[in-house]
Amino acid sequence: MHVGHKFLFDSAKKELKPDAVLALMSGNFVQRGEPAILNEYYRSEIALNSGADIALELPTVYSCASANVFAEGAVKVLKNLGCVNALAMGAEDANPNAFKVLADIQLNGKESFSSEIKDEMKKGLSYIKAMSEVTARRVSLKVVDAKEFLSKPNNVLALEYYKAALKANFPIKFYFVKRESGIKSEEIRSDLTSNLSSLAPGSKELILEKIKDYYVRKDELSALALNALQKSSLNDIASCPDCGEGLENRIKEAAHLSTNLYEFYEKMASSRYTLSRIKRISMQRMLGIKKENQTSSYNYARVLGIKKIAVDFLSIASGKIIVSSNDESIFNGKLPKEYEIEKEANRLYSLLTHDASCTFYKKLLTI
Repeated sequence: MHVGHKFLFDSAKKELKPDAVLALMSGNFVQRGEPAILNEYYRSEIALNSGADIALELPTVYSCASANVFAEGAVKVLKNLGCVNALAMGAEDANPNAFKVLADIQLNGKESFSSEIKDEMKKGLSYIKAMSEVTARRVSLKVVDAKEFLSKPNNVLALEYYKAALKANFPIKFYFVKRESGIKSEEIRSDLTSNLSSLAPGSKELILEKIKDYYVRKDELSALALNALQKSSLNDIASCPDCGEGLENRIKEAAHLSTNLYEFYEKMASSRYTLSRIKRISMQRMLGIKKENQTSSYNYARVLGIKKIAVDFLSIASGKIIVSSNDESIFNGKLPKEYEIEKEANRLYSLLTHDASCTFYKKLLTI
């Protein structure tokens, strides 16, 4: 949570004047294919201190996923809540027309569009670069430079949100906030001590306090994740959402030739398969996430923290939300597989950080 996120909260409040700002956050495993730097409860507290009024967890089956699934899962949850009417997001280019044009291109004639992307990937391009190439062929430079636009990660994710809302027939207002700080989360994570000034006010002290004791043990992550790959069948690996194109064969071979997870990543590195994708597959296998988990109707989210001024949200939301173990009654005695994965992710994160307080149901943080 850095000053750019704080700027997003502040801008949304100023422009949209909402009743409340909801932060739908990744849980303990995130889109880059790694455990989060701090657990979801500590990060929800930081979000509330930085301007959010409510912190909800985006289910792990969607948070540890490619950009399109991440966005579709988020939109599914937000639409289910029944009380969300605007979505604010950071983008390098806050140009609503560009998003509309590119979304129309990528959603119309989807079969031929997907076929052209596969052709480009056969040439050795990653999915993102292939998508950029195909999109650029179909749009005039006078409207938007598609390659330049899609080379920026926040533009890509924002476009996925836009498309996901259209596909879900979710009439939501989009508010794009131009990123101007140049701050990158990966740079902050790589050296917290050198980037303290980039952290959002109210988060510095908590991060420095908790990170001393409750950090992810890389050796233990390596052992758990690599073991999961080594003992998996080819079909198990192929069932991972980010796996495809026969990639399971290469993964299985590289896993057995590696002595740790990071050696495995080096063996798998290529221009076609991004490191984030390979990391996600390893986390998806460790957590037992399969393709069908991302395409199911699962749309519940847990409340991680809330401000007293926003407690009415819990009664206003028409969709099912989970606050405590008592709410498991909504599943009528049979927990969905996606919910079981959520619990497994929490258990593994607790093991990786040696944080016994990281239990699945904590007392709801209210400030």
